[in-house]
Amino acid sequence: DNDHKLYLTQRGPSRFMTAEPQKSHMFSTHLNSDEYATPAIRRYALNGIKNAALVARKTENFFFSGVQLGIRQRLGEAKIDLPIDIELDDGNDDSWQDKINATMRLAVNMGIDVLFLTCTDAPMELAMQLVRQMQYEHSFKSIWMIGGVCKFGTDCGHILGGNQISPVETA
Repeated sequence: DNDHKLYLTQRGPSRFMTAEPQKSHMFSTHLNSDEYATPAIRRYALNGIKNAALVARKTENFFFSGVQLGIRQRLGEAKIDLPIDIELDDGNDDSWQDKINATMRLAVNMGIDVLFLTCTDAPMELAMQLVRQMQYEHSFKSIWMIGGVCKFGTDCGHILGGNQISPVETA
């Protein structure tokens, strides 16, 4: 009988808590992952950032889709253009590597200020390799990624991100 129980979760995107059926017996202590990028976007706006690129994971996963929605909304509110907004189907589509290569080339050619990466590890790793390869043509003013943990053998002192669990906790 759910009338006498309270279920707690330590994390979860907003859609998990609000999707039908309503879960009046659920409570979450999570930080709202939809808003992970909000502090960075506010700072970007204050510092005159004009545009951004989003490389996103195409998914119904509430975490990824929520973070991506939050980024799109906050960039719009901050009047930061999003001329590059791609979704990768990295689970079912082998063309994601070609899309990453083309997107990174376009971002460099356009002089994009901020790169947002909300995809899984393999696309993120390829994107970071390309950032390094193209750094003498163009350097992003900032890179924001889900996880925010540098795990690709790259000097990541300039990378921001959103994460609720440290690598030590996942070991």
